[in-house]
Amino acid sequence: MHSDLRPTPRTRRSMNLSTRPVHPSDLPQLYRICLRTANADGTDGTHLFEDPDLMGHFYVGPYASLEPELCFVLQADDAPATPAGYICATRDIAAFRRRCEDTWFPPLRRRYPLPDASDRSGAEQEFYALIHEGIDLNADAAAYPARLHIALLPELQRRGGGRLLMDALLERLNARAVPAVHLEVNRRNTGAIAFYEALGFHRVAAYPQAYVMGRTLA
Repeated sequence: MHSDLRPTPRTRRSMNLSTRPVHPSDLPQLYRICLRTANADGTDGTHLFEDPDLMGHFYVGPYASLEPELCFVLQADDAPATPAGYICATRDIAAFRRRCEDTWFPPLRRRYPLPDASDRSGAEQEFYALIHEGIDLNADAAAYPARLHIALLPELQRRGGGRLLMDALLERLNARAVPAVHLEVNRRNTGAIAFYEALGFHRVAAYPQAYVMGRTLA
C-alpha cells in the first residue's frame, strides 16, 4: 500500500554529491561502509572483525531488504556506481522487529550460533549476541517510533553528504506522517553528536556508553 503513496524518488545534490534510493546491488558496498565506520568514535572498525559482514547484517541488511523505501545512498558524481554513504530507517521499530523475527534473523541465527562466538573478538561476540537478541525496543524512545542509522566514508564526511541523506529520509518520513524518529550514538563520537544536534535532534536518554537522540517531525 505504501508504494502507491510514495512520492516519486528525487535525486538531491550538493557540490559533487547526490543521493538516490537504495538498490539491492548496493548492499555489499553498504556493508563495507558500515564496517569502515564501526569504531566507537566513527572511525574504521575493520580490524575488529574477522567476518566483514557481521555488523552489516544487523545495522544495514534488514532495513535495506525489508523497508527499502526508507533507505538512501550517497554517491559522488565522479563515481556514481559506488555508494559512499547511506541512511536506512524504519518508520515503526516495533513492527519492524516483528518482521525481522519472521524473516531476517532466523537464518542468521543458524549461520552464527552462539557457542561459536566464544573464541571470537569482543566486537564479534557482541554482534553474535545482537543477532540472537534481535532488534531492541527501547522504552526511552517510545515516543519516537522511527529509527535510523547513517554512515559515510571518512573521506566524504563534512562535505554536506550527511545532511543530504538526512534531508532525503526526513522528507520521506514526513510524507508518511511519522511523528518522530530516534537514533543511538556512542558518546565518543562527538562529531556525530554535534551533527545530529545541528539538525534538530536532542538527547532523549543517556547511557554509560551512548545517547539516544530524537527529533519530532512536522
